[in-house]
Amino acid sequence: MRSGPDGLAWRDRALALGLASLLACGGAGSTGTEAASSPPQPGPPPAPAAPATPTPTATPTPTPSPTPPPAPAASATPAPTPAPSPTARPTAVQPAVALPAGYRLVWADEFDGAEVDGTRWNVFDWRRGEARDTPDAVTVKDGVLRISTYSENGVQKTGFLSTEYGKYDATRGYFEARIKFHGVSGQWCAFWLTSPTIGDPLGDPGRAGTEIDVVEHRLIDESGWKLGDWVSQNVIWDGYGAHRSDVHHGSPLPDGGPVNGVWHTFGVLWDESQYVFYVDANELWRTSTAVSQRSEYLLLTCEILNHDWAGNVPDGGYGPKGDSSPGMEVDWVRVWQR
Repeated sequence: MRSGPDGLAWRDRALALGLASLLACGGAGSTGTEAASSPPQPGPPPAPAAPATPTPTATPTPTPSPTPPPAPAASATPAPTPAPSPTARPTAVQPAVALPAGYRLVWADEFDGAEVDGTRWNVFDWRRGEARDTPDAVTVKDGVLRISTYSENGVQKTGFLSTEYGKYDATRGYFEARIKFHGVSGQWCAFWLTSPTIGDPLGDPGRAGTEIDVVEHRLIDESGWKLGDWVSQNVIWDGYGAHRSDVHHGSPLPDGGPVNGVWHTFGVLWDESQYVFYVDANELWRTSTAVSQRSEYLLLTCEILNHDWAGNVPDGGYGPKGDSSPGMEVDWVRVWQR
């Protein structure tokens, strides 16, 4: 810091030079850059010199300096961008039923693309029962996944999808899908979950996992009983052989309305102690038997067996694939957990 007589003399010379430059430039008409390059800037002068120079530099409005006047103009710019973009997002998709506190949507497929999303689903190409499951039977169009059952060259064909092999699995939660069934004799379609270790170990469904049929639909049973407007829910454990065990429920809708050919929302709330099954927000059945405590994957399937629990395959099969083919349509599948 400069001090003493030499410092005062330097200050007097600086003030004289400042006044001379102001007179040469026409006083207050000088620009901000010229004022900023005036001699008082070199080195940190004593405090009295500072108030003399800011007076001319306060005039230039264009300079975006941190002075109070520009501040309101800066805050006015964000105002035209209200918050529609956050609120316009698909905020919280609500389940059909009122869930306990803490549940949030964790996984969903709205089927908005032009084909099955391979990051979410496996679409199988194999022989199962008396049908060939083929990707050709599975289409996505207008926001709806469709599994078609049809016949081709004497072979019955349909579709089978799952989220196994690392696509998605979950331990407990609320699982929901909006589905329209198109039933036909010899076929049944379902939305369900299962464990990759069902039946292992035997006698311990909590560890081994279970099959949880959120909804299963068939048009007719093996005795000819018409079930087109019924739905079934099942819990199966200890595998599918000699040790197979199950509890099940079947009924019409609470309002007695149609099932076949009509959209309905089916769900199951699976927690630590029980399963609760719903259709269109109405509880259908609950059970605390064989509650799985391990992760399970999701399935959307149609299956065919002749002379079995879904009746007989029609003579001549199901006809060629088309928009009126039997099978199942799915609007969306969603999972909530806490």
